[in-house]
Amino acid sequence: MLHGQKRAHIRPGALVVVVGSGPIGLLHMLSAKVAGARVIVSEPHPSRLAQATKLGADVAVDPTQQDLAEIVRSESGGWGADAVIVAVGNKVASEGAMRLLGMQGTLVLFAGMYPNVPLQVDSNFVHCSEINITGSSDYSHAEFLESVSFMERKLIDTTKLASHVLPFDQVEQGMQIVRQATSLKVIIEVNRPTSV
Repeated sequence: MLHGQKRAHIRPGALVVVVGSGPIGLLHMLSAKVAGARVIVSEPHPSRLAQATKLGADVAVDPTQQDLAEIVRSESGGWGADAVIVAVGNKVASEGAMRLLGMQGTLVLFAGMYPNVPLQVDSNFVHCSEINITGSSDYSHAEFLESVSFMERKLIDTTKLASHVLPFDQVEQGMQIVRQATSLKVIIEVNRPTSV
């Protein structure tokens, strides 16, 4: 996740939009806040949007109910976002995210799409606005250690991302919760005593 943050060139005072507030999107939001950015989170699921607000999003937007592009314009004084991180594998969200960027902004595609779907890109917008488009899917050893340091120093509290902790005999229930796509991280404890 920090690798993606670095690809986005997040700096203090930047306006960052995070599309999707599942566990990865929330980690991006929290990391951007540690870097000194203001963060707008876009998420259609009410429970996940509420969690983004609870964890410190400066602005939380339901894009099915509000005009995300207009909110970004308003929050940026008409300039646009410095970075947009797409943490969902969604064609419409990925294509729309580019239009949220200001001059020389960076779009980070942090989620793959299955099945793979080509994105349509407005080459003139990229050219005239000098947009950077990049992906992120891995990390370096140094970034791993930096992430651990964030947690050790309590700059990011990852325990707030676990919405369910279940014993091993409830794996099926855990999978059903994940399929609903409204929870956060579902953890199965392998060594926890099973329920009676």
